[in-house]
Amino acid sequence: MSNNKMFIQIIILIVLAIIIALCQYYAAMCVHGLLAMHDWISSLFSYVFSGSSVGHIIQECLSFIVLPFLIASIVAIIYAVIKKSFLPCFMLIVWFVWLVMVTGLLMR
Repeated sequence: MSNNKMFIQIIILIVLAIIIALCQYYAAMCVHGLLAMHDWISSLFSYVFSGSSVGHIIQECLSFIVLPFLIASIVAIIYAVIKKSFLPCFMLIVWFVWLVMVTGLLMR
């Protein structure tokens, strides 16, 4: 039974790779938009926290945390309006957005 699940996940991975390969330009635009939103939130926090090294670390940590939760919350609100229940994969979306954002920032 677990081989069946692994086979399905491999098929999903192949299909997603094909979709990303076909829509590479639009996926890159989404990542650039995500990084622009991160920079904007980080600049907003720069007004609140001092320019010291501790203030900069707090500012960066908050900007890494706030944006994934904000995006996942928007998805959860849309889901709640349609299904009238809480989004079961909320934290999965948070982690996915966080990983994409951190990867994009590291590749910058």
